Amino acid sequence: MKKKITVYLIAVITIVNISSLVTIVYLKLKQEKVRSFQGFPVNEEMRAKRFQQMKEELKLTPEQIEEFESIRIEFHSRLDSLDNEAQKIRQRMIKEIWKNENESKEIDQLLSRFGDLQNETQRWVVKHLIKFKKILTAEQAEKFYSIVSERFIGMRQNSGLRNFPINQEDIK
Repeated sequence: MKKKITVYLIAVITIVNISSLVTIVYLKLKQEKVRSFQGFPVNEEMRAKRFQQMKEELKLTPEQIEEFESIRIEFHSRLDSLDNEAQKIRQRMIKEIWKNENESKEIDQLLSRFGDLQNETQRWVVKHLIKFKKILTAEQAEKFYSIVSERFIGMRQNSGLRNFPINQEDIK
């Protein structure tokens, strides 16, 4: 009897573990597809592919390609650094939230730093879009505008926030 129960328990635990692993792999793959769809390059290979598409769509000259590449490398390097810093702040905020029952000075400081970081990121994006635009002809700049605006509109970070109540009356 004990042996039978042990065998059943082992079978159930094995099924649960396999199910968990399959779910983790599935969610990881799904997350990469979503990030790619939202306009976030998943890796350098995706960035290179997008840059290739951009070169073709804008019909860049070899000189423009060289300038774009230089700006692009600087842009993504700094953006990755800012993104990594933001991720660390998010992790610290979650830990701090779970340590305290109420908002703390530490949480306020982390929120402030996170806001500053978002502001810095947006300034970096604007600065580099202007740099990119300056090396384009008027026709290329128009096409670049349509590509960039399409991507920005397609990016819906924090889309879950749209469901949050705006006014106190909406909460009741």
